[in-house]
Amino acid sequence: TSSDQHPIRAAAHLHLLGESLSLIGHHLQETNKTVSMSSSVSLLLDSLLCALAPLMSLTTQIPELTSCTEHTLDS
Repeated sequence: TSSDQHPIRAAAHLHLLGESLSLIGHHLQETNKTVSMSSSVSLLLDSLLCALAPLMSLTTQIPELTSCTEHTLDS
């Protein structure tokens, strides 16, 4: 079923996000560029937002949360 693939999709999404962040980090190390604090914070916040959706989808896989309403899970 579709819900059986949620963990696989979430894992793939987080894996790709991790690879992207690693590539950015390696590129910055190789070029020895100094990065402004605001751009670093912006990148980390963007990454956090990208990670939230797959993590939230995994809440449907926790048996203890099956009795919760959508509103409760969303909040």
